[in-house]
Amino acid sequence: MERRVTPLEARAALETIERGRLRVIDEIDLPSWYWWGLALGWIGVGFIADLGHPWVTLAATLTFGAVHAASPRASLAAATAAGASASAPASPDPTQRGS
Repeated sequence: MERRVTPLEARAALETIERGRLRVIDEIDLPSWYWWGLALGWIGVGFIADLGHPWVTLAATLTFGAVHAASPRASLAAATAAGASASAPASPDPTQRGS
């Protein structure tokens, strides 16, 4: 037998989902410089491709792809480390004695 969900329960469930969605976005949000760099990179690759030198285009595409693949990971790792150190309670260093 199915139980009917009240509008209040549905609203609460949707709010919970929205809070979780926003938390995930906050955790993986990329900085604005990344998006500007991505746009400029595509413009640069397009410009180089128009020059008509296949080897230069290949090198530019591979370089752009490597930088594009590494940038978000480095940015995300730095943001995660900063968030972890800001939210983690300070624990005493067992190797140092208090003065």
